[in-house]
Amino acid sequence: MEETQRITLAHKEKIEALRRAAGHTLSSHTFASLYLWREEMGLSLWLTEDMFAVRCGWKGKNAWFFPCGEASATEAFIRRRLAEPDFSLCYLRTCDAQWLEKQFPGRWKLLRVPQDDEYLYDVAGHRTLIGGAYANMRTQVHKVEREYQHRTEWVSDDTLDDALRVIRQWSHGEHRFGDCTLRDDRVDEEALLMHRELGITGIVLYLNDEPVAVTAGFVLDGDTFDVAVAKSVSTAQGVPYYAKRELFMRLEQPVVNMEEDLGIPGLRRMKNGMHPVGTHEIWEAFQL
Repeated sequence: MEETQRITLAHKEKIEALRRAAGHTLSSHTFASLYLWREEMGLSLWLTEDMFAVRCGWKGKNAWFFPCGEASATEAFIRRRLAEPDFSLCYLRTCDAQWLEKQFPGRWKLLRVPQDDEYLYDVAGHRTLIGGAYANMRTQVHKVEREYQHRTEWVSDDTLDDALRVIRQWSHGEHRFGDCTLRDDRVDEEALLMHRELGITGIVLYLNDEPVAVTAGFVLDGDTFDVAVAKSVSTAQGVPYYAKRELFMRLEQPVVNMEEDLGIPGLRRMKNGMHPVGTHEIWEAFQL
């Protein structure tokens, strides 16, 4: 089969058209995510008129994101790869896993991958913070508002340097990544530098006129906004959540996808502590 190709901005329109036509709503398969993580995860693209698939070097020698596109093209792609050594599939939705079992019975071992699950949040709940589930978050918001002069600005030409300053300052700090080998600080920086090309919008939070946090992302579909960047360099309690909520307050979409936790304990605690209303459960598939 032909070789894969490097993911470039020229692929954006085609990938997004295929994703929308397929009704695919995982953050993992959006062009913005694929482009931003192409180097860190070793991604390369297989693209036809009817589907796309992404080889993922970080997941294995011959590991691929589950294809996105027409069912017949997806089946043909998988069938042609079956004889290849170490062929496996990652970032499957539950419906993809069920489809794979039906089309190729007895051929695959399917495994849940909780560290790749994508967390979903109700924007209205975070705006109002009503109810016991949001008690801790109310406390964090009130503490920031009570103890600091605070303002929030959109990421723009005027605030881009401040947003980059936050990312770069964060990258020089000490952070615990558990067993995960991925670092997202370089990804975050590129997301901000290319926010226009990638359709990324976001905010910079200032406390006492100092930039302390940045939260940014992109529209995943008509109902969902994906948060791709979320960094804070303040040691003040409540600032990381306050910065996320400041973006939530400005969104038109009713749902926020906060992406996966990569199995990093601190990220998992934070994402669960924000009271998710659901997850996209993710699977991997290995040949028996």
